Amino acid sequence: MDIMKVLNLKLVDIVSMGPYFQQPRRDILGAQIDWLIIRRDNVLTLLEFKYHKNPPGTDIIKQVKQKIDRLTIPGEFTIEPVLVTSIEPKKAVVESGFFTHILTLKDFL
Repeated sequence: MDIMKVLNLKLVDIVSMGPYFQQPRRDILGAQIDWLIIRRDNVLTLLEFKYHKNPPGTDIIKQVKQKIDRLTIPGEFTIEPVLVTSIEPKKAVVESGFFTHILTLKDFL
């Protein structure tokens, strides 16, 4: 299964997608997004990829929130954070409800 199927997206739903880098400027902080999908329904799907041997903890939520806060986005867009990780994250990450989807490598087998 691929990410598009898991997120229930079709190519027709997407304006653009790929890695995203926001250059820092005098009045804007920089941001690096692993994969950003800009959808026609005014949703930004922000994918954060973490491949470690230890389960991601709540620090990943802080990191993604910081990236979201740094993004300059039009007011009519909402953000859907998605975590893609090599192993199940810690229980606190799942229970936080922060991520719209949490995908592990087993979801792609």
